[in-house]
Amino acid sequence: MVRTRVLFGAVLIVVVVGLVALDAWLTQQILPDWPWLSGSVIGIGCDFLLLGALLTGVVALLVGWGVVEMGRLCRAAGHQPAVRWACLASVVLIILPWLTITPVLGNRSPLAEWQVTGQWLAVSLVVSAVLILMRGEPKGAMVNMALTGWMIVYIGFLGSFFSRIRIDLGGPLGAWAVLYAVSVVKFTDIGAYFTGVSIGRHKVVPSVSPNKTLEGFVGGLVTAIVIAVAFSHLGGIIVPLGRGMSHGPWLSTGRAVVFGLTIGVVGQIGDLIESLIKRDAQIKDSGTLVPTFGGVLDIIDSPLLAAPLAWWLLTGWLG
Repeated sequence: MVRTRVLFGAVLIVVVVGLVALDAWLTQQILPDWPWLSGSVIGIGCDFLLLGALLTGVVALLVGWGVVEMGRLCRAAGHQPAVRWACLASVVLIILPWLTITPVLGNRSPLAEWQVTGQWLAVSLVVSAVLILMRGEPKGAMVNMALTGWMIVYIGFLGSFFSRIRIDLGGPLGAWAVLYAVSVVKFTDIGAYFTGVSIGRHKVVPSVSPNKTLEGFVGGLVTAIVIAVAFSHLGGIIVPLGRGMSHGPWLSTGRAVVFGLTIGVVGQIGDLIESLIKRDAQIKDSGTLVPTFGGVLDIIDSPLLAAPLAWWLLTGWLG
């Protein structure tokens, strides 16, 4: 099982790095280099389609898939939320930050985008309640309304902060910043897993996740710090930083340590939250997409909770 996990983990890493590299490369392409598009309707569209559209689309796909899997968990626990609406509302939340740099929203400011996001969240919750009302079934209505809203906020809104990292930092830096944040979170999981398997003795919350240990938790934090510091130095080499910054560490060692520590803690809490949900539904994995890893929700559970903090730390320190 460990060998299979390592194999599929390596494949996932290659795929993710490839997507980020492609997105960063597309950002650097200048439209006049394509004379057959310049000045045309297609060319005008391509100008902003190159700016983060690929990663935004990937995040939207993962979030939509995650909502569907969460709906499966809810049904297994005896609930019937409005899954299709939650999926649509969540995907829109992912796309909204990207739309701020397109003609669709008139190149609005980040503040205006936040206003649009707040309005869409309000509309999403109202529509969720109306859809449950239209079923005409009072039993379980409160739970179903609450779960629909929960899916939109937990998966859609939290996931949208990866789009915000991509768009707010912009250029190749925004693409690699997403990879930086995701890498710290997922390597935390890897460090926690192998430490727990090797020397784990003291259970953290056995009623929620029997395999999670205190030793694994500490091992995950150590791994998060090491990866945050190492990748910060690597980032200064492979990313054309711009913004008045010379080549060198992307974040200072001290800031990278703080980033790794905080993201490592929050990421592992996110993993426990999904474990709690699966325990309630009495299902081991949210899906079967990736052997030994489970479904999409099993993969994005820790990044979801860490995304807002990662956005705040990265945009705050680099802004």
